[in-house]
Order: sequence, then C-alpha cells, then structure tokens
Amino acid sequence: YTKEELQAFLAFCEQYECEQTKEFVINRIHASWCFHSAELMDIATTYRIPSLFRTAFRSLANISLTELTKAHRVMIGLKTFASVALAKSVLDQHCRIIAAEEPHIHVHADDCQDTVACATDWHGVWWNGMGRYLLDGRNPQPYEDAVRRFKTEMQFGRMGKGCREKMFELLEEGSAFQHADHFIDDLCDYHINEL
Repeated sequence: YTKEELQAFLAFCEQYECEQTKEFVINRIHASWCFHSAELMDIATTYRIPSLFRTAFRSLANISLTELTKAHRVMIGLKTFASVALAKSVLDQHCRIIAAEEPHIHVHADDCQDTVACATDWHGVWWNGMGRYLLDGRNPQPYEDAVRRFKTEMQFGRMGKGCREKMFELLEEGSAFQHADHFIDDLCDYHINEL
C-alpha cells in the first residue's frame, strides 16, 4: 500500500468506526518505511493512536532538530515539538554525563593486584572509549553500540580480569543507560494521556 492509500483507509476507518480494519491499517503503517516521523506524529495525533505516537516520538528524539522542516514542525504540533526539543536537550546532557563519569569500582575483584592502578586505568579507558563513542561529533554511537564497541575494542591496561567482568556486568544492567528510555516513555505517556 502507498502512504496515501493507508491514510485514506485510516480516514475511512475513523469515519465509519471500523476498529478491526483500523488495527490492520495501523499495523501496515508501523511496518511501512515510507512515512517520515513527523507524518507518523500527525497521523497519531489526528486519529489518537498511542502506539504510533510512541513510535513517532522515539524516532523524533533521535533526529537532529535541524533536519526538521517547517512543514515537519507543523505536522508534529507546537506542544509535541517543544517536548521533543526538551527531551533531546535532557538526553544530550545525560549522554555527556555518562561519557564523562565512569561507573565507580566500589569493590575490586579478588584477582585485582593494584586497586589504585585499576581504578585509574578504568577511568582513562572509560573516557577514551565511552567518551569518544558517545560524544563523537561525526558519528556518535547509541548506548548499546557504544557499550558493545567499548567491551570488544578497548584495552584495559592494569585492570584485573575480575574487575573488568564486574564492570561489564554493571554495564549490562544498564541502569544509567535505561534512564533515557524511561524518560522518553514518561514523556510519551504524558502526551498519550492527552490524545
């Protein structure tokens, strides 16, 4: 289906209250790659579709605001656009904090030979690895990719194997990284309640 056909089907379903057909069309829209995130947001708010709103909002949070045209901003709506801008600002600040502040090693592993050297090298590797991956001006990495590259591409100096494994487990838990997802979900929920 073309995007025009999908939008026409959706308008038809809304007008004649065809819920099953509307669900089919929504699934087709979710599966389609031809809609810009701003168009998805417009459809989500026009037809009050929470799942589509969440998809569009998450996608918009990953797009540079400079890539959005005036037409896109109109489709998104002023209130939602302001929330996207706020979300991007908060997430960018959070990303900078994560890049600059490594998780601390509170208890070193039994095989750690020199706790001071281990902590010093962890700090240096974190900044040179995660800092670079997350803050790279040309190609910043999403959290998951940055963690994967950090674990496989970096040399950890005088860190003991046990300390490395403990810190990798902490990274896998991802409590600091999940903040971004929770923040986006909370903002989406706020807007979805107003649909």
